[in-house]
Amino acid sequence: MKGSFLEVGTLVFLLMSYFCSARLQRFDPEKEVNISKCWAPGKFNKPAVIPAPVFRVDENNLSFEGCGQWKYSSDAGKNIPPWSITLKVMYSNAYCRGVVVSDRTIISFDYSYAVYEKMNDGEIVSLHKGACANKKDKNECFWDQALLQRKVLSVKKVETNLFAEKYSLPLFVWTVEKLELSDILRPVCLWNGDNQNDQSLIYYANNLFEENLKRVELLALEECLPDKTALGKCGLYRQAICLSGFSRLAYMVQLLVKSNERFYLRGMFANFLTQGSNIVAIDLLPKTVEIVEASSGLTVMRPVPQPKTKIDFGDGQSFVNCGQSVPQRRKREKIGAVAGFILFGEPVKKTSENPWHATLSLRLDEDFFVKHFCGATLISRRVLITAAHCLFIENKLMQPEKLEVVLGLLEFSKSNENSRQAVMASNLMVHPGYNASSEKFIDDIALILVAENQIQINNNVRPICLWNDDYQLNKITNTTGKVVGWGLTANHTQPEILQQANLKVATYEECYKSRRSFMSTHLRPGQNFCAGFPHNQTNACRGDSGGGFIILKNDRRFLRGIVSFGRIRTVTLPENKKLITCDPSAYSIYTDTTNYIQWIVDLTPDINV
Repeated sequence: MKGSFLEVGTLVFLLMSYFCSARLQRFDPEKEVNISKCWAPGKFNKPAVIPAPVFRVDENNLSFEGCGQWKYSSDAGKNIPPWSITLKVMYSNAYCRGVVVSDRTIISFDYSYAVYEKMNDGEIVSLHKGACANKKDKNECFWDQALLQRKVLSVKKVETNLFAEKYSLPLFVWTVEKLELSDILRPVCLWNGDNQNDQSLIYYANNLFEENLKRVELLALEECLPDKTALGKCGLYRQAICLSGFSRLAYMVQLLVKSNERFYLRGMFANFLTQGSNIVAIDLLPKTVEIVEASSGLTVMRPVPQPKTKIDFGDGQSFVNCGQSVPQRRKREKIGAVAGFILFGEPVKKTSENPWHATLSLRLDEDFFVKHFCGATLISRRVLITAAHCLFIENKLMQPEKLEVVLGLLEFSKSNENSRQAVMASNLMVHPGYNASSEKFIDDIALILVAENQIQINNNVRPICLWNDDYQLNKITNTTGKVVGWGLTANHTQPEILQQANLKVATYEECYKSRRSFMSTHLRPGQNFCAGFPHNQTNACRGDSGGGFIILKNDRRFLRGIVSFGRIRTVTLPENKKLITCDPSAYSIYTDTTNYIQWIVDLTPDINV
């Protein structure tokens, strides 16, 4: 009976594989393309360069400490990798094969739908390993024993789009309670090289029915593909890897690269859209950042994109006489010498030193104001720029008529300052990419529009210049910029007088190395950058959000960033009160205005272009 059960189980798997492949082989007449056209002379004859991911800034660059170490044996039954597992939902028959990539993360592929559809929050899965993952012992192991049982914290899909959106095959990234790692349960490394030397690498693979690894050979991609497919775009093939060495009816689970005595996960899954007995695998390298984003326990530096197209302003400046201030003469101080955030900055001496800085207050009713909760920067006679998160209350955009913008203010309590100009907003324009319910602060930028003739330009109120130089971040790294605001000070209170601090723009590598987990999640080259002096705790703090990161250039001051967010900590105040505030030992993150310059110009009616 046991043998009959296994034969039926094998048949079910084969039928599942057949129907899955049949789903992918449907032809769409409107999308058919002769595959030879993808390799016409001078067109797609070389794979697009996919740069090597950076997980750790050191010589090994491993995705997880101790990953990929395993003594491969050619003896049958003895070469089951320690990262190969079978996941089974408790109290059900749903199971799938997976690959452990960290002490909290498992990756599986398309045939995981049966498991995925049975998942509920907090579901318990049992992880089977070694003999328990072998078909000969599958029934016995499923019901009687498991290597580990863990609660599933999340399951996220990463679409591959290898076969166009209609036939997309997702990866499933499982986050589970922390695994107890050992010699028999160890993560595999994610591939840390590029795709330019693939022919020189050593490849191994296994399949659904044979957990043991075997050597496979890399082939030219056209050797795997039929003359016609359902694909409409040749570029989609750049996520495919062609291999020989497996039976045509074998569903490959993992494709591994062996390098420097470690194993690296390079691809997963094989399908039937092939010629002969060759198979196609999904290349995971282009999906590395998405996999890490969906994981727990992994970090990666995001690739640096090309900068946006530079805008040339009419006379070189975005607004007439922008960026000019009347500085207070005083003894030059050593930059970064003061110890802290604008939480450890120094008082501004005159309003005219920062005539573009504004503070935001919210009028809840006639008698109640929430004052100075964020900053903003004047960029024209009618428009100010701020952080998008400043304009939301409980994930809802505030009403513009309740937002008061105050310019020319130096001392918090002096509402009768002659330089002070208070106006109400007429419209709020939030970047369409910003999601108020997310905690990642992506596209954290917004514009505040005021009515015409409300703001009077003078020495105390004047627009800043928009950035007009090279947009590449490496052109300003190690440069100092100035941040001003009424954010919390060193004693966790709001200052009476406007504070300022000079901060250094850090390199992408410095930021990432300083707090790998935090920066891997939040630092996005092109969209934002980090700055500060963590060694002496000089930075921007809670309440400074929305203010500008200002750089002096050619006797003018230019807006390059917007105070966005940073790491937080909890401090204990007198009477044992708790306060959530900024972490002065970490860099803060600033929205890079050059990434949004076209959007800013398009929505600013009186900019100089």
